[in-house]
Order: sequence, then structure tokens, then C-alpha cells
Amino acid sequence: MGGSGKSTASAEASLAPLTKAQLKALIFKEREVPQVREGGIALQELVTEDGDPSFPPISNPSCEMMRDIRYGENSSTVVSQVFNWEGDIYPAYSTIAVYKEGKARKVFAELEQALGACRSYSGEGYAGKFKLAVKMEKDPVVGDEAVRFREVTPSETWGSVTSSSLWFGPEM
Repeated sequence: MGGSGKSTASAEASLAPLTKAQLKALIFKEREVPQVREGGIALQELVTEDGDPSFPPISNPSCEMMRDIRYGENSSTVVSQVFNWEGDIYPAYSTIAVYKEGKARKVFAELEQALGACRSYSGEGYAGKFKLAVKMEKDPVVGDEAVRFREVTPSETWGSVTSSSLWFGPEM
């Protein structure tokens, strides 16, 4: 029998999406991220127990799609971390989402399309009502495909608060 030497079962297993346990093994551990306070890295679940959103939809449907993708909605597996910085009240987040074979390219195209139409949005969150501006930045040279954008929150108390988001496209 010619071929690659792999059985069909092992070839299919190598294409299977990573499990939650495998993704958890990839996350940052304590002391691996500079300037994170001791005990300041935690896993976070992003959905409510019943799977419904915790808050009403935001004002811009394109931005809602961007946020859904950023949070790993409709992925086969997702893990997220919160990074609590020393001397800062604003955390950072990291999400790793895995999609079934062939779906990642479609989701990445949807993200690019959503970002093309998403310039600002408002909504309601844990701290009350908010308004954000979305600013595109130069794409990083990492992974197979990537985009970089910032969500800027004007704040009367703290000035302009900025969070940065990256999306690294998987090997496709």
C-alpha cells in the first residue's frame, strides 16, 4: 500500500480541532508575562451558564460580529485569560479559539469584513454604559494571517483608555 504511511484514523485525528484541555496547556502561566501582578493571570469563561449573552446587543451589528469572533463565539473550542497588570486597574485579555477544518478561513474573512464596517459602537457592560471607537493598525507579521486593531474608550475620569486586540490566523 503506497501513500504517506499514516492510517486514515491517525490522519483524521491529526486534523481534529484541539480540545479545551490541549488549549489550556497552551495558555500563559504565572511569571511568563512581564508586569502582571502575582496571581494576576486567570482563565475566564466568556458565556453565561445558559449560553445567552449577559448584556443587550451593542449598537453596531458589524462591531457585534467582530466582538463575537474576538470572544470565540461559534468556535469548536475556546479558552480566554485575563491579565491583571501591576499598578493598573484595566486588565488585558487573550483568547485562543479553534475552528473545525475549513471554517477558520471563513471566520477570518468575516472578521476582516466586520472590521471594515466597524468604526465605533456603544453598549452596556459590567461597569454600565460604554462607547468605543475602533481604530485599525498595521497588521502584525505573524501567523498565516493577522489583523491588529484598537478599541479606544474615552473616559472623563481616566482620559482615553485603550485596549489592543490581535487576531492570529491559523495555519490553513
